[in-house]
Parts: sequence; C-alpha cells; structure tokens
Amino acid sequence: MEDIERLSQISKDLKVLYVEDDMLVRSKTASLLKSFFDHVDTANDGSEGIEMYEHFYHKNRIYYDIVISDIRMPNVDGIQMCKYILEFNPNQQIMITSAYDDSKYLIEFINMGVKKFLHKPFSTQSVIESLLSICSSLTQNSNSQLILLGEEHTWDTKEKILKHKEMIVKLSFNELVILDTLLSNPNKIFSAYDLFNSLKFDNLEYDFSIDSVKSAIKRIRKKLPENLISNIYGQGYKINNEIIKVKKSK
Repeated sequence: MEDIERLSQISKDLKVLYVEDDMLVRSKTASLLKSFFDHVDTANDGSEGIEMYEHFYHKNRIYYDIVISDIRMPNVDGIQMCKYILEFNPNQQIMITSAYDDSKYLIEFINMGVKKFLHKPFSTQSVIESLLSICSSLTQNSNSQLILLGEEHTWDTKEKILKHKEMIVKLSFNELVILDTLLSNPNKIFSAYDLFNSLKFDNLEYDFSIDSVKSAIKRIRKKLPENLISNIYGQGYKINNEIIKVKKSK
C-alpha cells in the first residue's frame, strides 16, 4: 500500500509509451499504467512503437519519460525498436518486459544501456515496484540542467532553450534538433547522416542531402560561440568540450 501511494505521488505527470503485441497482456497492463500515469500510449509492435515515438516528439517537442516494451514482437522486435529510440534519444528511460527464456537477449539490452527489466509473468506488485524505481530515478533528475556554452551562451537540456546573455535565441526546428543532438553526447562525432536522420522529416521519402545538414550547421554556428561545433574531417561534427561546462541543476 505504501508503494502505491508513493508511486501515485510521483508518476502522474510522466508520459509513457507501452509496446506489447499480446492484446490481453497489453490491455491489462495498460489499464494498470493508466491508474498511475495521466498519459499512456500503447503500440502493437516495434514498428508502431517507433512511429508513435516520432509522432509524439514532433507534436510535443518532448520525449516520453518512460518506454516499456516487450522483446519478441512481429515486424520490428523490441531490440530493433530500442536501438532506434536510443539513437534518437540516448537518454531515454526504457524498461523491458521479458520471459525467462529471453535471457539471451538481455546482455544486448544491457550493452545498449537499458537497466530496467520486468520478468513475465509479472504480478501487479512487481510492476508497481519496478515503476516506483524508475519513476523515483526520473523525478530525482527531472530538473533542468544548464550547459554553459562559452562565456555568454547557455543551453537548457529540459526546456530546449538557447540563451545569449539571458536573451532567448530563436532556433528553427531543424537547428534545435541538430543542436540538441550534438549536445546530448558531446563526446561523440556525429556524421552528417546521423544529424540528418535526427531531424526525422515528416516526409520519410525525403532524400538524404549533405547540403541540408551543412546549411543548418552554418546557420547554428552564427548563433553560438565561435568554434563550439568542430568539423572533424571525413567523419562529421562534434561539440568542442573545452568550451562547455555543465551547471548544477536548477
């Protein structure tokens, strides 16, 4: 009873995507999730899960707080879907539901950075305990984090706001997504294709164009400190770690 009360206090505002191909399990578990979370979307398989994840981001400009997914599903399985989501958002919190004979897959998820697992068949109590763990972790880290970009610019990691001397710098959607992608992993070199793919154009048949990425990078650089975005010859683009600093959360 104490776990239920604690979970109810911290879960309400969190948004969840639940992906499960078994209709009965999906219906029963979604009903339980909706008793704690105001916003719960469900998908039948990994392909639909990816589609809903992209649509939610484009519509709301925020990510789901939690993605809960089965492993074995038709069309696109849980492993493929989670790889795709983590490329889109490396910080996504994911919980995997797995049968005991799925253990051979768990190492792959762990290598991806997934640390939350719920074994089937699961009881209501085990679901509540797992959700309480992940929600507690999320709420403890829910405050915005400011990244200092040089001496005069800041980037709010939660609100996705760039400021120069406390004045908001207007960014186009493409500029915002590319900057957010680069800053999400300052140690990584992103190829032009990585950045183009992060834009997730509504027209999925839109041909890749390195010029479109170069154009966006050129515009962003004019709004940022000089040399913040480095061009790594033959590889892509990377944030210059020497001129950024993470500020304590608000």
